[in-house]
Amino acid sequence: MVQALSRFGQQLFQPPSDTIRNVDADSWYSPLQPVQPIAPEGTEPRGFQYWAGQNLLWTPRADAEYTAADLKQLAQYPLARICIENIKDLISDSKWEIQLKMKPGETKKDLANRSKDDENLLKLSRFWERPDREHSWPEWLRPLLDDLLVIDAASILIRKTFSGEIVELPVLRGDSIVRYIDVNGFTPLPPQPAYAQNWWGIPLVNLSTDQLIYKPRNIVPRNTVSSQLYGMSPTEQLATEIKIGMQRLQFTLDYYTEGSIPGVVQVVPRGTAPSKIQEAMEWMNSELAGNLSARRQWRLVQGFNDPGKDDQIEFTKEPLLADLFDEMHIRKICFGYGTSPQRLMKMMNRASSQQMDESADIEGLRPWVNWLKSVINYIIQRKMGLTEYEMSFDLTKEPDPVKQAESLTMYSGKAILTPNEVRNKIGEEPSNAPEADQLGVVTGTGFVPIGMAAAVAGSETDASGTTTVTPKPGTDDKGKPKPKGGGDGGNSAGAGSDAKGSADNKPAAKPNGNGAAADKAHCGSHGRYDSDCLECGRQEIRRLEKQVPPAAAIQAVTQASIAPSPKGPIGFCAGVTISPQPVRGWLETLHYSQITLELEKQHKHASTQIDLPPDAAEQVLAGGRDLIPDSDLMSHGRELHPHITVRYGVEDDADKLQAILKDFKPFEVTLGLVHVFPISTHSEDSNPVVIDVESPELIRLNAAIDAAMSAKQNDFEYHPHCTLAYVKPDAAKQYRGSDKFKGITFTVDAVTLCGKVRFRR
Repeated sequence: MVQALSRFGQQLFQPPSDTIRNVDADSWYSPLQPVQPIAPEGTEPRGFQYWAGQNLLWTPRADAEYTAADLKQLAQYPLARICIENIKDLISDSKWEIQLKMKPGETKKDLANRSKDDENLLKLSRFWERPDREHSWPEWLRPLLDDLLVIDAASILIRKTFSGEIVELPVLRGDSIVRYIDVNGFTPLPPQPAYAQNWWGIPLVNLSTDQLIYKPRNIVPRNTVSSQLYGMSPTEQLATEIKIGMQRLQFTLDYYTEGSIPGVVQVVPRGTAPSKIQEAMEWMNSELAGNLSARRQWRLVQGFNDPGKDDQIEFTKEPLLADLFDEMHIRKICFGYGTSPQRLMKMMNRASSQQMDESADIEGLRPWVNWLKSVINYIIQRKMGLTEYEMSFDLTKEPDPVKQAESLTMYSGKAILTPNEVRNKIGEEPSNAPEADQLGVVTGTGFVPIGMAAAVAGSETDASGTTTVTPKPGTDDKGKPKPKGGGDGGNSAGAGSDAKGSADNKPAAKPNGNGAAADKAHCGSHGRYDSDCLECGRQEIRRLEKQVPPAAAIQAVTQASIAPSPKGPIGFCAGVTISPQPVRGWLETLHYSQITLELEKQHKHASTQIDLPPDAAEQVLAGGRDLIPDSDLMSHGRELHPHITVRYGVEDDADKLQAILKDFKPFEVTLGLVHVFPISTHSEDSNPVVIDVESPELIRLNAAIDAAMSAKQNDFEYHPHCTLAYVKPDAAKQYRGSDKFKGITFTVDAVTLCGKVRFRR
């Protein structure tokens, strides 16, 4: 059988002729015919240049710069070991699942239906829970990953029953495996021996590829035969850096254990007897070696100077035990292993540290998990013969319950997942309510299933919690069409209104839950006032225009939020509330003479902020347009009113703010580097790009307002910043660290108090 396979293999390669057509050695400027090959006819190409008798070398990595023992010694360096163990912890804790491979054009729903009652899925899942029938999945995986990260020689023994069924997959130590090659330099096919296990320097047993899975991840040819056969682990890649770190660590250890240099050294005068010096030195070393408290005390030694001569004293300089090299060293080691250095570094601002930590964990783990997935799938599909199955890993597990809740709430509130799918993700039993299996969105009235949107659009809930349904225009209480000319009790648009109800709709009084009249316009599309309806919002603004005289509006705004800040003692500007029942949920403009106001969304709380002066604001806006193209924007887009939030979530009390500001004088603010904040619920899947603000007074002002006017607890530590824009996540990194705005300085002499309803020029 072996000879038959060999003959068949020879037929896979047909060598070309040895001459090139139309190349004549006697013609002018001829390239000439190639040199005749030295190999006998029928010889195939070789995988690499190996030594004659290569298979007689049964020592793994015979000519490598670092043996497996050397690499294991390097991996004991504390920083390297911390990174290795962290990778093992994260991967072994990752969620995995055996699933059917998705066919081309197949939907997830079809895949789920095909997976129901599949016996192989359950059988494979049970097998991988204890792959060697002794250790659990994490216990089995950790030594495999250790060999991958230290020597890149992950090895798994295959044990089968007489019928050929795989029942055990114990992990072998990769440093004991020797590789054999065939005549072409490739791994021999079974039943030929492909590997041997080295036992105290001698081959113990031969193994074929049907009996051993040997999977180096990173074969890097580098002028040695061993580098063609054995992998290059991250430990070997970092070997030089690790050795430097080990020497530096030894230096620090010696400083605390072997050092004997006191804080003061007395220079011995000429003529002092060597025996006397030796006696004094032995005494000093015995007294001070390893004694940190004694080494930092003053020492007086007699007999080292002639009578009448001054003592010679030197104050020694303490060695530098930590410098900038340490930070760079930590970053290199952590990057090489693919883990975040954040927990080992000095403190930095919240946004940078969170962004770095999250991206490093995901990006660093992905190569190792991809390798592990390929090995497991190779066993399932090639060794077990189950070609339709695979293992998948979920690296998006969020350890922070608050972040996880925000993420799941966003998925459920934006009609991406149903409530029961969310409950399944957190391990809760599904709800029996029919709406729990429907996609929906979160509105001002709560969660609304998509399938019930039409019914909910005509309902209202009063203050007592009672829900009433308002019929659509032209229908009676039961939803049946009314006769032509019939009224609707003032709850629908007038006969002269257009499809959107934007014509002469008049506000109508309608009792609310408290019995008071809500003087609101009614939209022609649904016959009632809806605070989340854009057309209702437009009608309400028209009503406000009629109620507020233009001159009064101009005067109120000029004296308040858009007035120039007064010089001298710091002042404030109160937000203007024109309507006691403002429109919420929509952005609209009001035109009063030369003044244009924006009616913003109603907020839950008031806020205090620093509005940038015109010159600084123009610089920030122009710089933002130059730095960030429109193609990178998403969510809220650009911030068109540059400001620095001092404290959000405060009482709408101008008198309290004025009392606080009496203790402050005008101060300067300087803009710094550009930062990128992580995605949050407010940013709607985008990354806020902000400018760091340098000002100790802002920190003090924030604390003072927080203590006297706080209406809600802070969600995070205060970090002064000026928001530029909200950008796509894949474009955010390029803006981090930009110094385009660094050095812009202006004086703060006013604080703006923004109410729950805000009008801005």
